[in-house]
Amino acid sequence: MQFTKMQGLGSSYILFNLLEDSMENVDFSKLSKLVTDVNIGIGSDGMLLIGPSNRADFRMRVFDQEGTEADHCLIGLQCVAAYLYDTMYAETTSFTIETLGGDISIKVELGEKRKVKTVMVWDQRNQVWTNGEVNYVCYGELETMNLPRT
Repeated sequence: MQFTKMQGLGSSYILFNLLEDSMENVDFSKLSKLVTDVNIGIGSDGMLLIGPSNRADFRMRVFDQEGTEADHCLIGLQCVAAYLYDTMYAETTSFTIETLGGDISIKVELGEKRKVKTVMVWDQRNQVWTNGEVNYVCYGELETMNLPRT
């Protein structure tokens, strides 16, 4: 299972792309605790899952270091948005992401070589949350045979 580690505003996240890879019967709460741990895992502030959505362009799930699923995560949304556009899953600079807290509108601004420079996030009330820059930290492979199962 491939992962991408990204960071923004001092927080880092491990991102798994479920648009391509299937993680059937994986206990995401336990997986989050493992991958976010700096001693036995990759080390991060949380874990992000990107998947298909029935009502938005994409779906994001976010888990913290304790394995709790959150409604949304601002910096996580920025990381996911940059990843989706940079990897060409998002075909335009504006798209929506479904979260437990509701659907979120995204607008990315491009920098050099078509890479995302900044991401603006706002909710259904058109309240702008932030405009921030994200960075890729590393890529890697997680052994699927050791994934915690439900």
